Amino acid sequence: MKRSQVYFNLHKRLFSVQQSGKVYAHADGVLLENVRFNVSKAGQRKVRETGRKNVHARVTGYPARVENYVTINPRLIPDIRNDFENLSGSGWHKATYNPYRNDTFVDAVTGAELHDARKVLMFTRDNAGPVILYKPTLSD
Repeated sequence: MKRSQVYFNLHKRLFSVQQSGKVYAHADGVLLENVRFNVSKAGQRKVRETGRKNVHARVTGYPARVENYVTINPRLIPDIRNDFENLSGSGWHKATYNPYRNDTFVDAVTGAELHDARKVLMFTRDNAGPVILYKPTLSD
């Protein structure tokens, strides 16, 4: 399986999933493994200069398999949407990225910069935008 690049599509209000530069799926939930958080400095600079958002921040990784099922799915673990705060007890942390305040993705609680993670779970919530949860790498 190839590494995928995932970003939140502001127009569709879904995640766009790319491989080799082409979008092959849109989903309201994605689970990735062996993850890197990427922010294009040039794209970020343009957002800051113009005040207009563009696609310059992506989460890249390998789509996870759960019981032979690739988890890029419109109905990814529905209960998580309503109760994702309880995942923190299972080692999940919340991540965020704001191009006007942060140079990288950061931990939503500590503000620590994020560059990689073992797993990332991303999903949408009604009127709340995207939620990004991550499990730190073993060295963290």
